[in-house]
Amino acid sequence: MNNDIEQKFIQDIKNTLSKNGYPNNKVALSMEKMYEIASNKGLNFNKIREKLKSMSIDTQLTDEKILFFPQKPATSFPGLEDIDLESLKGMDKTQLTQKLTEIVKNMSPDQLSALQNIYQNLNEDQKADILRKSQEMGL
Repeated sequence: MNNDIEQKFIQDIKNTLSKNGYPNNKVALSMEKMYEIASNKGLNFNKIREKLKSMSIDTQLTDEKILFFPQKPATSFPGLEDIDLESLKGMDKTQLTQKLTEIVKNMSPDQLSALQNIYQNLNEDQKADILRKSQEMGL
């Protein structure tokens, strides 16, 4: 039952953020009000913030507000620091496929494992976005 309440509260937050221009804009809401609403529902708002973060919605507390904004994409990944992702920009489909094949072929078992872990830890929206983008590229 508490899980249903939590999921509904998270969805309500996401709806409020969307109505206020998220993800294109950072959205500030009353910190006191957010903690109060969570408490009235028997929820811990810090745990809700952690769940939102796992959905790529980051938060920052100010004196009176809580700021919601999209997580910045990582520019490097643990175990994959020596791979230059910037070099992939501007490549056509053939070049990109060749470069990615080369990168994967030269990865150590630890790097392959790190890459698999990164993918497995993505939320379903992020996985769907990757699939959509690869399909748009004809991959």
